Amino acid sequence: MNIWQHLSRIEELTYRLDGAASVVKMVAEQSQDNDLSGALWLASDVINQQAEAITTQVSEAMAVNRALTARIDALEKALAKAKMTHKRSIK
Repeated sequence: MNIWQHLSRIEELTYRLDGAASVVKMVAEQSQDNDLSGALWLASDVINQQAEAITTQVSEAMAVNRALTARIDALEKALAKAKMTHKRSIK
């Protein structure tokens, strides 16, 4: 499994967290008990915050991966050029 597949799976988990937060929020809205309702709203907010934090980390990981891939590509091109130059100097 490559990095993109891992990040995609992690991002999918954030959608599940969002769904769970929505369920908790709906229960909070229906609750007649103020203490329970408040606790459920807090739980919903915390779940949403964690999902957002995960999404941010996934985005940052994707950006780092793109930068590293670009750097590797540049180094591979430079290496290929150096090999060609070396072959020419040997002749």
